[in-house]
Amino acid sequence: MPISLCSLTCLTGSKWRPSTFLRDKAIESPNNLSRFTLLHEESRSWWTQWLELVGASAASLLKGRFFEETHLALIAAEAGQGLALGDDVLVSDAIAAGRLVRILAESASSGGYYLMARSSVNNSTKATAFADWLVAECENFTA
Repeated sequence: MPISLCSLTCLTGSKWRPSTFLRDKAIESPNNLSRFTLLHEESRSWWTQWLELVGASAASLLKGRFFEETHLALIAAEAGQGLALGDDVLVSDAIAAGRLVRILAESASSGGYYLMARSSVNNSTKATAFADWLVAECENFTA
């Protein structure tokens, strides 16, 4: 059962708003990212996928810092160390709190979150109630 679809978006820390962080370097499109430090998860897969889906050059992947976990890249972005990609579900609180800001309007679908259960559990009243509650809670992330 699908719980929530999600998209990847380009982010940085809120204290580095485009008006100051990008004073001499405009980011007008994803193709301009090669001038900036990209914060990668270890496999580079999110940036590779995102650049491909928004039609940008993979040359932007040549520089950057690498982190073992995506959340570490997001912490570095919050600290103003560069640009990171974030799953809109996972970064919604940080954006709402003003710790992260979107740098570009482009986003790319990154799949989603799904609830899985054995077929023997699917029809139970408790499982249905839990699934309904979870779907309702997750709607807050996509609103």
